[in-house]
Parts: sequence; C-alpha cells; structure tokens
Amino acid sequence: MAKKTNVKTTSQKLGSACKKNLQSQSSNCRSLVSSKQQLAVLNKPKQVTTLTHEQIAERAEAIWQASGCLPGRDEQNWCEAEAQLKAELAIA
Repeated sequence: MAKKTNVKTTSQKLGSACKKNLQSQSSNCRSLVSSKQQLAVLNKPKQVTTLTHEQIAERAEAIWQASGCLPGRDEQNWCEAEAQLKAELAIA
C-alpha cells in the first residue's frame, strides 16, 4: 500500500507542478503579447503636426542651392520650403 500512496502523492505533486507551470507560461505569454502590442504602438510612425525652424531652414537652403544660390530670394525660398514640408507631412 505504501507504493500506491507514493504514486498517488507523486502524481498529485506533478499535477500541481504542471498546473503552476501552465499558469506561469500563460502569464508569461500574456506579458509577451502585451509587450508586443506596446512595441507596435511605440514603433508606429508618429505624425508630425508642427514644423521646426530647423526643418524649414534646411529645406530653404536646399531650394536656394538647387536654384543656383541666387541672392535676394530668402523669403521666397523660406515660403516654398514651408509649403513643401506642409504638403509632405499633410499639415494644414
């Protein structure tokens, strides 16, 4: 009879351990899914809603250089740079 008790006790212990292991794996799986969802949100491209002075200045300089570095067109280059960036970024 001692052997039957040992087998039954061992079986119960294994069953309990398996159940805990499954619960732990399930919890880990939920954490992993949650982490992946959070990562997806973080990696999602963010829409820029405002332009910075530096962005416009860089584009205006590129326009100035592309037009042969013509003098006296600073304001026009700036306005063109701003318009291009707004169109690209879909900013009203």
